Amino acid sequence: DLKEVIRRNDEPFQYFDPREHEWYRRVMGVSGVIKTEPRFMKKFDSMAVIFAQRSEGGDVVLATSVLLSDLRDMLEKELPTPDSHLTLFQLDGTPIAGARGMTVREPEGGRLRTLSDFSKPTLAGREMAMTGVRGDGIPFSADGKDWLLFIENFGLEGAENFMIMAVP
Repeated sequence: DLKEVIRRNDEPFQYFDPREHEWYRRVMGVSGVIKTEPRFMKKFDSMAVIFAQRSEGGDVVLATSVLLSDLRDMLEKELPTPDSHLTLFQLDGTPIAGARGMTVREPEGGRLRTLSDFSKPTLAGREMAMTGVRGDGIPFSADGKDWLLFIENFGLEGAENFMIMAVP
């Protein structure tokens, strides 16, 4: 539920001009939603992505910063079983966010996650997705356990991304 992740900022106003940012210039040139690469946001002491969209008339831009830890928490609430895995990837296979403690960067600005940090079912789904496979309930076995893989598209800024859910 988005109401749980919306935060109010009671800090005194600080000068902020969105026109000075790359994401603003990008969104002014497209008709859909854009998403930035994950970046460390000093204000929140956390990794975040920015989602932005230009209004129909083109004179207003709506943008929000989403902390990857909040995105992970939201994804975890959608898992059908306690042992399920859910990860969002860019089409090139770069992880965006995931449930079960997986964020793109380790806490306190540590190293970026590598593919070896992800579960075998998630990696199998990633490989399938990168070759164009999409579907619900694709059987997969790993480490003596049977899994069902769910691979779905979701789009931002005209780019295709995908979500993988592995359910034991």
